[in-house]
Amino acid sequence: MSANPDEYLITGPRSFGFAIREFRKRAELTQEALAASTAVPRTYLSELEQGSTTEAVERIMRTLSALDLEVVVRPRVGS
Repeated sequence: MSANPDEYLITGPRSFGFAIREFRKRAELTQEALAASTAVPRTYLSELEQGSTTEAVERIMRTLSALDLEVVVRPRVGS
């Protein structure tokens, strides 16, 4: 977590999942509603929110690490 309560530093699958869950809840969306609007299976969203390591997330994190980069998740400016 960042010093700013509206942004989350993503350091791996667990923090990625926490950020997704937090912002989904702030948007007052169920997993079912988010799944329907993104065409992503609800079970996959559940796995992401639980911090399960998926191949895609793991590859992204390894690539960012190799480039010495970090990801911060926060609401879009003007949203």
